[in-house]
Amino acid sequence: MDKDVVAPTLFYLFAVPVTYLYFYLIFWVIRDAIGGIVLTIGIVVAFFLVADAILGYTSGGWSFGAFGLRREGLVRSFLATSVLSVVSPLLQLSIANTQGVATLTSELLGYPRSVNQILMSLPASLLFFLCIGVLAFAFFQAFPYQFLKKRGRLLALPLVWVLWVVLYGGAHVVMGLFPATGDVFVLGLFFLIVFAWSGNSVGPILSYVLFAEEPAWVGLALLSPAAFVLSLYVKILWSAVALALLVRSYLRRRRA
Repeated sequence: MDKDVVAPTLFYLFAVPVTYLYFYLIFWVIRDAIGGIVLTIGIVVAFFLVADAILGYTSGGWSFGAFGLRREGLVRSFLATSVLSVVSPLLQLSIANTQGVATLTSELLGYPRSVNQILMSLPASLLFFLCIGVLAFAFFQAFPYQFLKKRGRLLALPLVWVLWVVLYGGAHVVMGLFPATGDVFVLGLFFLIVFAWSGNSVGPILSYVLFAEEPAWVGLALLSPAAFVLSLYVKILWSAVALALLVRSYLRRRRA
């Protein structure tokens, strides 16, 4: 059988049950922040080890580029995903202005056990979402796409997206939550398209961490709800700047 088919098959046979188990443990079983962080880092390491074995089987060599973790394409991937990420702060700002900041953030502090404790510490929260970002975009998107794209982008893009939803949506079901439609399309599909365009997953990871409401809530809202609302305006402004920079870069390339 073609190694480019076997590789993603083996990856998903590992990724789906392990991802579900991880979110079950961190959401329902582990009771402290340290245990949650240790488990999260351990899961990322386990994914790297499995990916290393798969790369050894298919190509015989390790490469961070297999996960999109490289400098090439970083700027444009970060700018593009920053533009796409404006949807989240716009929705949050609308809720904050109409229903109040407390309504917006009540769900975030309603997480049980270790997740709630992780969110109560800014360093722990940022580390947690950085690890989740690596899983969501370097492993769930970039890594399998590198194999499946050889079958053509028209097949690879929708297939990786559907399998990403299986991982992302299934993890939410395990946590007793319903995956947001915006996340399914913005993070799952549009971020994947940006990766296919730029070949870089660092930009999506950074945008995910910077635009996620949870770290901002920990860092700002616990100190001042007004600061949290201000951060939403800053994110929207940055998205506008990122769009202007992308347009400028495009026009320069056209003139050249």
